[in-house]
Amino acid sequence: MFSKSQQEEISRLVNKIYEEKAIESIKENIRIPVLSPEYDPDFLTNGLIDKTINMGKQWLENLGLEGLETKIVKCPKTQTPLLYALIKSNKIEEQKKEEKEEKKLPEKEKGNEKEKTHEEEKEKEEKIKNILLYSHADRMPVNPNLWTVTDPREPIVKDNKLYGRGTCDDVYGLYANSIVIYVLQQMGLPHDNIHLILESEEESGSQNLFSILDTLDLPDIDFAVIMDGGGPNDEHFWVTTSVRGLINGVLSVDVLKSGVHSGDGTGIIPSPFRISRLLLNRIEDEKTGEIKLKELNCEIDEEMETMMENNLPFLQQTIEEKFPWVDKEKPIVVSHNKHELVRNNFFGPGLEITGCEGLPNLKKASNVCRAQLKLKLSIRLPPVVEIQPVIDSLKQNLEKNPPYGANVEYKPLIACQGWLCKTFDKRIESAANRASLKFFGAQYKKLSFGTSLPLLYNLSLKFPNSQILLTGAGTPDSSPHGPNEFIELSFLKNCTSCVTQIIGELSQWK
Repeated sequence: MFSKSQQEEISRLVNKIYEEKAIESIKENIRIPVLSPEYDPDFLTNGLIDKTINMGKQWLENLGLEGLETKIVKCPKTQTPLLYALIKSNKIEEQKKEEKEEKKLPEKEKGNEKEKTHEEEKEKEEKIKNILLYSHADRMPVNPNLWTVTDPREPIVKDNKLYGRGTCDDVYGLYANSIVIYVLQQMGLPHDNIHLILESEEESGSQNLFSILDTLDLPDIDFAVIMDGGGPNDEHFWVTTSVRGLINGVLSVDVLKSGVHSGDGTGIIPSPFRISRLLLNRIEDEKTGEIKLKELNCEIDEEMETMMENNLPFLQQTIEEKFPWVDKEKPIVVSHNKHELVRNNFFGPGLEITGCEGLPNLKKASNVCRAQLKLKLSIRLPPVVEIQPVIDSLKQNLEKNPPYGANVEYKPLIACQGWLCKTFDKRIESAANRASLKFFGAQYKKLSFGTSLPLLYNLSLKFPNSQILLTGAGTPDSSPHGPNEFIELSFLKNCTSCVTQIIGELSQWK
């Protein structure tokens, strides 16, 4: 456990390093117009991802961390880079310093004590744990025309909020993770082996993350912190207990080799738009938005219901404030039952059309029957639903017996499994509550997310003994992936302080 003075020192050092160094470095990072590889076909030649990863490496090396080893590893298949850093445990060295100050051995006992100490050191080396700290460097595309506070690549601080593309998702993650170790070392506190990872394709589904990790030959991870989450407000320390799965795919409908005059074709040629609509009706109820396919649904258990009830007071407000409604007084929602909305978003499937090819914009729309239509389908899945049966069901239901005999294909692009957090052991639970009480004035809150984080399920498979803490400084109005994205700096500092104390407590000798 940490003393009150130690907690205050954590807060002081965290604030100091952010104000003196980290915020300016984050700004410099945001100015790099990097995108995730899926959205940047030229990422291999424009050097933007490499520049961002190298900047992260330089930041770590300039912090002066003891026991730091860094290297950049590239996926053999795609050449996407990953920054890996090992910060070796200082636990034995810190204990030696304490013992040296506490006692001096008589000369006649030194020989036996030396042998005993060697055995004890060997035993303690085996007790050193391995902690993984994760964040990602890639970002989503941006439309500067929608930004009103600043240009997305020109970060500014306004009202204690740092604006810019990637501020909330997830530029701050590397800085928060590294500051945790920096503060512990500055305070002379012990920490376990830290394995720090900065990924470059999370927004593209982390397709190659684990093939890269396999080349690193990491030891078994005991505890992992994923700094890429948040909660419905900045007044609590939020820990995510589940995320939904995701399948992105393209539905293609072809009826002609090329477009024809609509006067000649209508009444004879079926519209690919109407065919697409009929196909989508097979998987989604067009009136309610409910997903019809049983493979995409799951039972809601008692634990899920309890968690929703506990957090509904926080979520009721954010449902109304989270989104930029046309009329804030009359939100356009699928239901006015807020419990149902939360249930849908946390544990239900959902379909959204996120892209379209085959329809011109309005200025170029002429009287032509369209030859083909492609729709990008983004489907969120309940945390416990398995991916492969869903892919099989979607492909079968969308492609079988196509209306009018049209050429129809469904091609999955990105698929990631959802994730349920296993119950924390007592040490983690207690450490998280103590840290949250200090830096937020209340015990930490558990919450599910309707979003997806591809690495979580695979991380739990690769390191089945690890406990995973997904947290972060995102809030609903932080607008990740959207215009005017920002990070609230006080919230970020408090989250960083919480994780510092948690890792510090877990690293103490049992």
